Amino acid sequence: MFKKWALLVCLLLSLLVANVSVAQSESTVMVEANAGAQEVEMADKLRSDGKIYVVVGCVLVVLVGMIIYLVAIDKKISRLEKQYKS
Repeated sequence: MFKKWALLVCLLLSLLVANVSVAQSESTVMVEANAGAQEVEMADKLRSDGKIYVVVGCVLVVLVGMIIYLVAIDKKISRLEKQYKS
């Protein structure tokens, strides 16, 4: 059961990392295309200072914490179900 969860976590993290890298490259293209239309100062400032990685890191920590919490609850519920059946 743990192997299934570990595989799921690895899959989700790889999808998230791939999505972040694609989003960053697309946002660069969109910013260049819309240079005259609208400026997003906060995103540009975070990206130029390198703080966007701090934001992404915090989001990842929260998501990983939630996944670990859900796995722990699943294990406890499975144990209680086994005790209830016997």
